[in-house]
Amino acid sequence: GNNKMSLSAWVNSDNYSGCGAFDLNVATPDGCQIMGRGPAAGHFWNLSAGAFPLGGPIRLRFRLQVDHVVKEVIGGQLIPGKWSFFVATYDGNSMRLYQDGGILVGDVLNPGTSITPGGEEQTSIGRSVGGKTFPGMLDEIAVYENVFSLVHIKKLYAKGSHKYKNMLR
Repeated sequence: GNNKMSLSAWVNSDNYSGCGAFDLNVATPDGCQIMGRGPAAGHFWNLSAGAFPLGGPIRLRFRLQVDHVVKEVIGGQLIPGKWSFFVATYDGNSMRLYQDGGILVGDVLNPGTSITPGGEEQTSIGRSVGGKTFPGMLDEIAVYENVFSLVHIKKLYAKGSHKYKNMLR
């Protein structure tokens, strides 16, 4: 199997209040899923938005099942009404989460060595396995079997931020 991946997405919502809070290290479908693959308990991979800590700011969470154990990185901040660009990467050694052109907002070193292969589960965008929909707009959602360099992340952001320049606040 492949041991590298990158996920990217532009994200915007006027109201994240229905997303709830992240419960660390509990493999339940909390937060509002942006994209993911796998069963509700134990995603193979997942990118979602939710409050962290409870009552705190809305952050992004990147979950990845590595060596059959779900690992996660939480970081960044989603501001209601503002477009934000996120990239999550796994290079076989580290999980990283970037916001708006390459600002590292979270990382986990040595989460494991091998991405757990998925079964027949479908990939979902904007909707969790439990049926909760993302309360806003998503654009340029992508999943790659390689790791983006910081230079590539900056290029993707520059291309997209030009597109959204009238909508970025």
